[in-house]
Amino acid sequence: MQKILFVIHSLAGGGAEKVLINLVNHMDQTQYDITVLSILGGGINEDSLAEHIHYQVVFPKPFPGNSHFLKLFTPKQLHKLYIKENYDFEVSYLEGPTARIVSGCTNRKTKLISWIHVEQHNIRKLAYAFRSSKEARWCYSQFDQTVCVSDFVKNDFCKILNFEKPVKVLYNTVESEKIVEKAKESTEIIKSNMSFKIVAVGTLKASKGYDRLLNIINRLKDSYDIHLYILGTGKLQKKLEIFIENHSMSQNVTFLGYKRNPYKYVSKCDLFVCASYAEGFSTAATEALIVGTPVCTVDVSGMKEMLGENNEYGVVTDNNEEALYQGIKRLIDNPALLNYYKKAAKDRARIFSTTATVNAVEEMLDELKKNEHTEYKKEDLSIIDYSVVIRTTGKAEEKYRALLFSISQLIPKPKEVIVVLPKGYEKPEIQLGYERFGFCKKGMVIQRMTGIAMCRTKYALICDDDISFSSDFVYKLYLPLKKGIGNFSIGPLYSFFPSKGMKSIICAVMGSAIPTLLHRDRYNSILKTTGYSYNRNLKLDRYYYTQSAPWTCFFAEIDSVKKINMEEETWLDSHGYSALDDQTMFYKAWLMGMRTVVVPDAYYNHLDAKTSSRDNKSAVVYSLNYNRVIFWHRFIFSMQNNILMKFWTVVCFKYREVMNVIFDFMSLSLRRTDKDDFILARRGCKDGKKYIKSKEYLKISKFSI
Repeated sequence: MQKILFVIHSLAGGGAEKVLINLVNHMDQTQYDITVLSILGGGINEDSLAEHIHYQVVFPKPFPGNSHFLKLFTPKQLHKLYIKENYDFEVSYLEGPTARIVSGCTNRKTKLISWIHVEQHNIRKLAYAFRSSKEARWCYSQFDQTVCVSDFVKNDFCKILNFEKPVKVLYNTVESEKIVEKAKESTEIIKSNMSFKIVAVGTLKASKGYDRLLNIINRLKDSYDIHLYILGTGKLQKKLEIFIENHSMSQNVTFLGYKRNPYKYVSKCDLFVCASYAEGFSTAATEALIVGTPVCTVDVSGMKEMLGENNEYGVVTDNNEEALYQGIKRLIDNPALLNYYKKAAKDRARIFSTTATVNAVEEMLDELKKNEHTEYKKEDLSIIDYSVVIRTTGKAEEKYRALLFSISQLIPKPKEVIVVLPKGYEKPEIQLGYERFGFCKKGMVIQRMTGIAMCRTKYALICDDDISFSSDFVYKLYLPLKKGIGNFSIGPLYSFFPSKGMKSIICAVMGSAIPTLLHRDRYNSILKTTGYSYNRNLKLDRYYYTQSAPWTCFFAEIDSVKKINMEEETWLDSHGYSALDDQTMFYKAWLMGMRTVVVPDAYYNHLDAKTSSRDNKSAVVYSLNYNRVIFWHRFIFSMQNNILMKFWTVVCFKYREVMNVIFDFMSLSLRRTDKDDFILARRGCKDGKKYIKSKEYLKISKFSI
């Protein structure tokens, strides 16, 4: 049984609230365990939930400024505070606060769905309940699936966010059979007299357009025997009542308030009118069709989808008062046309049946659960032209066995497996049986570049000898390259890299001590994305861009790797200074206009062969600091054209040195770490400075874009 959580702002008397209740009450309770979480309690629709639906409330009573209160917390904090269980699906039903809460889910097994009901028109309106438009974009980018109630709403939403993630159009669920039965009930309020009876349904608020509807009734009342019935409550009622009194319209307008059974009133009226300035896919208009009441509406989102592009099932006018006036007047003057729309209404209502709309939702949920990424099954997995390149010294043993087993399980299979060893080393005893072996000087860079040069395919999975991964690992990494949005792809191996822009320079040259202490949130975010650009790019669907990354394992276009000049890194490698070679390669690629994509769900295990001796560990500590100096000089200092920026980078670098000495000394004192490492780190930094001033360094060609 699948556990589903629907999060909604409240269960008040609005159309979306009613639709949610209709949906959850009719979903298959043998397949879905459903919980509804309302941010605010006390809604008049709470009692309408079926007994098998679990109901939770965050705040028992509504209070002013609740959306502003929620902004005090981050999405992740809100999710942790209010959602205590794990669910298979979490649904943000309605826009704004609910999207902030659900987007904060950190459980990758949970599928997140956002449900958009109303056209937003612009980013300012869409982001009203968020801290900023940037946060709104980020929150909506976290969802696996977005549902819109109409094509109009979908197009509006996608246009505002430049959204390219999966978006479905699912029409609102209405209890069509129950509505028809309830419509048959009698009422004394709406009498069968000679007046032309118009009905409007909805919360009494400005967006519903009651001001212009009353203006229209005021214009019509002198020429026609006409009466308007309004179903709904809201803050605007007193203002509307004053208008009615001032224009002597009390004999023409009746407020019916909120009714649990509005259908008996709607069905006995001659015409349903929607005067809204903005709508989603109007539930009230849909219900009017079901009971056979003709609909006249302005052109707000979804109305032409509902009533036809050419007014086949109802009248859709331009979204202004004069056009709506003419549309209503035309129907009053033409009884034959009105009768035509009575029949057309019931014909159109069939597509909004309870069974059809609920089945569509359940099919969407099943599709999301069955396919982690539905795009996988759309591709022919046999056509990926790739090699696997392994750098090894043959000492990883069981870790290497795990890697070979992972390779044997890959779908699709690689065209070739290339294993590169240092000269003089023996081939590993454990083999797949079809490897090609290469030999070169010992060194991380040299061995990897040798393996890449041996490839006879378009792509390659380049990896160390102590990792393992799932059977679909390569395919996940291949997809962004196939889409043309990257040249390299990596999985989310956790490492620290600074942010973009000026902060990237500051963080890069100050080391990890200060960013960790002063930018804890940023630090934690970066940890999760393996790179500088940790914010999800909406144009990339579910992917990230990164400027630098470790190359323990990555997938690449062979030609792209060969374009990168690794002369200096190869030289350093031959001298025993291989640290940061991976970051340098990817950073060079980024400067050249090539892009590295992080695939969040392409997980792999770095098993850590731990074959290094104490001497080797010491060499790593030394070379890491040695290369930080060189990296800073080549890619930060040397690439600054402005003299003031050059000065600033030097100041920052000196500050970083001081802070790292303090940080290392404190670690030495408090944690009792190895004193030799402290000395080696200082020596590496000192020797790095000497090297960038040496004739040997100056002989190496400068990297150019």
